[in-house]
Amino acid sequence: MILHWLSTAWRSLVSNPLFSAITIASLSIGCCGALLAGSNIRQHLAFERWIPDAERVLLVRPHFQTAANANPRAANIWLYAENGAVETVPGFLDQTRVGEDRLTLPSEPGQDGEQIRGLRIERNFFDFFGLTFIEGSAGNDGVVLSESLAHKLYGAPPWIDKLFATGVSANSTIGMRTKVGAVIRDMPATSQIHSDFFSYHRPDVMARNATNWHADWVGGHYVRVKPGVKVTDFQAAMAIALDQGAARAYPNGTEEDDDGVPAGAQIRYSSLPLPDVHLAGFETSGVNSSAEAGMLVAMASAALALLAVSAFNYVTLSLARSMRRRPEVAMRKVLGAGGGAVMRHYLVESFVITALSLALGFALAELLHPWFARSIGQPEELISLYDPVFVGGALAGGVLLALVVGAYPAIYLAHIRPRQALEQTGMSAPGPVTRVVSGGLLGLQIVGATVLLAVALIMAAQAQYVASRPLGYDMSHTLAVGIVCPPPPQPKPPPGTPEQAGAALPASACDLPLVERIKAMPGVASVTRGGTDDLFADTLGSASVTRPGQSAHLGETHRVAVETDFLQTMDARLLAGRLFDSSSAYDRQLLSQRIGFDTAQADTVPVVVTRAFLPMVGVLDPQEAIGQQFAMPAYARGVRAFEVVGVVEDWHRRTLRHAIDPIVFTPGGWTMQIIVKTTPEAQLTVRNAIRDINPPGRPPAPGTPFIRKLVMLDDDFTSSFREDQRLMAAVAGFAAFAMGVAALGVFALSAFEIRRRVREIGIRKALGAGPAKMAGMVLGQSLLSAAIASLLAWPIAWWAAGAWLSSFVYRTELAPALLPVASLFVITFVALAVSFNAARAAAVRPNIALRTTG
Repeated sequence: MILHWLSTAWRSLVSNPLFSAITIASLSIGCCGALLAGSNIRQHLAFERWIPDAERVLLVRPHFQTAANANPRAANIWLYAENGAVETVPGFLDQTRVGEDRLTLPSEPGQDGEQIRGLRIERNFFDFFGLTFIEGSAGNDGVVLSESLAHKLYGAPPWIDKLFATGVSANSTIGMRTKVGAVIRDMPATSQIHSDFFSYHRPDVMARNATNWHADWVGGHYVRVKPGVKVTDFQAAMAIALDQGAARAYPNGTEEDDDGVPAGAQIRYSSLPLPDVHLAGFETSGVNSSAEAGMLVAMASAALALLAVSAFNYVTLSLARSMRRRPEVAMRKVLGAGGGAVMRHYLVESFVITALSLALGFALAELLHPWFARSIGQPEELISLYDPVFVGGALAGGVLLALVVGAYPAIYLAHIRPRQALEQTGMSAPGPVTRVVSGGLLGLQIVGATVLLAVALIMAAQAQYVASRPLGYDMSHTLAVGIVCPPPPQPKPPPGTPEQAGAALPASACDLPLVERIKAMPGVASVTRGGTDDLFADTLGSASVTRPGQSAHLGETHRVAVETDFLQTMDARLLAGRLFDSSSAYDRQLLSQRIGFDTAQADTVPVVVTRAFLPMVGVLDPQEAIGQQFAMPAYARGVRAFEVVGVVEDWHRRTLRHAIDPIVFTPGGWTMQIIVKTTPEAQLTVRNAIRDINPPGRPPAPGTPFIRKLVMLDDDFTSSFREDQRLMAAVAGFAAFAMGVAALGVFALSAFEIRRRVREIGIRKALGAGPAKMAGMVLGQSLLSAAIASLLAWPIAWWAAGAWLSSFVYRTELAPALLPVASLFVITFVALAVSFNAARAAAVRPNIALRTTG
């Protein structure tokens, strides 16, 4: 019976090529969009699920809270707590620590070396996460490589004891020449700990850190809970134990400003189950992620809207076609077929069309997934169409889709009365219910297309607003050169002795020859130095602000060490007072005092602040801020007061989704980056010349700095806005597909309508109606329906766009004029789709039309 239904359904599709082509094409477009978006979302939801018992692994991190700032401010830094505090918590099983690292592989002359990601780990790391060794073991010395990196560097195995020669290490935690100790099987791409190489923490570093339970440099601390223990109970008990440990270690709050901890801050701890880390967001997890919940929701909504438009199109066309199939159904019933058999027969036809559409949609998704990945800024590995779980979900979704789109047409045909259907001599007119359903579904297609297009246009307006909004400075044609100064020769401290603060040479002691060399390069307009690594960091390394000699907390500010000509070079807009002056001996001598180190001693240090800083010193007028004094005790304990000598316009250091941070510019301080302004045409040439000073794989000369990072500031900064631009592109693409699907539906429906009304058209023309009037009748009806449906889409589009814009602190105004523009585009597409059929109606010859029976 099923084979008979399948063969009948296939013959029906072959005998109606126009219906088959349009329905399969439109439904496959919807399936393609759903498959692309769904596979990407599935991969984001699968992060860390490959780890055994991942729900029982917790990422623990600190939060810092002050009396004036009741909301915890998360920072991904050292965990201040007594060693072993977590081990006393009932249910504790194991723990491990990791830290991030990046290396540059050797490259050909004139080429950038490839950056690879690594982790600094403890010996139990591989057992903790259940990783598999291909060669070697965790007990071997040397670096541990992933299988893919080992193949890339050395070809076929064996790999053990091969020389691992790399370029510059961003954190300089392993040497540039070491041996391969082991190779592990590649971790899945759906992992926050996915890395190319792994190096063990140095024993001397671990010994010095024995009293602090922390992640060395930037990284994480992971804890595994025993089976049978309720994870939420363990989290609560662990938070209490760690908070008590922090209170014992720092009863009066933190005393030092290590890695941005404000003095006096109280430490609290939070934890997240491993599968939740990827989607939690940086502020919650402290882990940079390629996922953003808002983007995933927007992408899923757009894909579902496109699929809905395609499904509505199928139902609408099926109802239109059912007008011609009434006699066929009547004959089936006369010959003994019941309503259930008729319904099952046409549901099988729906399954055939859906299966063909799903297969074609899968092929389109396979073809388009590289473009889609680039459009949304995701690695291709995060769009996996062959993931078994996703394939199973797609097949189940296909079955559900076939039932949804086929149910109403099948029910309609199953309830046809044979006598009435056989008495009709032509193509029957739809009943009132059918007209309402058909018209409503067609209207929903146009609503969906209008909403998607309107949201895409508003996203484009926000992108334009972001691109044109003044940032407070000019970073065009600007390079940031990150350097590392070698430490001076000194005796190795005994084991357990803390490292001396500021043991590395300041930038001014080692990079001046490099600065002079860069200045002499053709195309260089100016060279300065500044803490841009801090300025554009994801986390805000803030300093607590007080009045000199007082302890009352006024707020927290971001401090940036700069050269005396940095602000002029970056074209900062001065609002009041003065900037630092390179010709001033007083300003110049502050550079050598290394503000921010314990060794810095000064009564008063001049600073330049941004407008957002002014409320902290109780003024709003920039002119009134000049001469105001404040203290940052944790940042520079040897400085009695900082005095405001200048106020500049606010600086946007992060995306417009974040509020502007108050910034204090100090003359000198921590090691700064070299900032290079070039002429527009020389930017790439200068970049290549600087890169060739310290090519990857070549150690620097003794006593000279090596270049660890070289970025174009405008590219590096604007990349933070690209996610929104990519989302806009994805929504615009879905909108274009939706308009195409809606246009196909309107075209097919108008063709069915003209065929049904061909005798009416013949009579009208016989009575004197001209071709223009006939074409206008067909076009007018379609355009009126499209205009009404598009108008109904405006409130939905307005709400959706407003919800998306609400995630921005600084955003463009919602422009009502964009809604009519979206409607005009959609109505134009409808007009183009119907115009061909309107021309056919105008060309009908009355003598032929009047002989037509349906």
